[in-house]
Amino acid sequence: MSRDSNLLEALEALRSMPLSAYELGPGIAQLLLHIPELIWRHLDHPVNFRNLVSGNLRFPAFVGAVDELIKRLRNLTGTHNALPNWQISDREERRRQLRYVRGASATIEAAYKYCMIEVFEDRFLGWSEKETQ
Repeated sequence: MSRDSNLLEALEALRSMPLSAYELGPGIAQLLLHIPELIWRHLDHPVNFRNLVSGNLRFPAFVGAVDELIKRLRNLTGTHNALPNWQISDREERRRQLRYVRGASATIEAAYKYCMIEVFEDRFLGWSEKETQ
């Protein structure tokens, strides 16, 4: 998953905000940290589930884009139903679920980073050394 138009559009909304290097970096990291949480929440439901936008995540377009990526991954792997509750599953099932979430997180985080670089590359290169220290 390299280029995703929904994810690019979501990051374009972030790009339109006049943010300094000190504000943009933590904002990008905050979005990245929400990806595993969104995946876990999505896996508790059938494949067509839509995550709600939580109070500390202010970009509904980002949540929708991540949901689309998760849905695409789940369709590719055949994981259409909700996964069993990991707290009452056996160890093998928990291990399988954890492996699935780690793989999905790595894939979606890589797509996010690729799109983020594509959207913000000129802004990153435009900052002087003094602005980023």
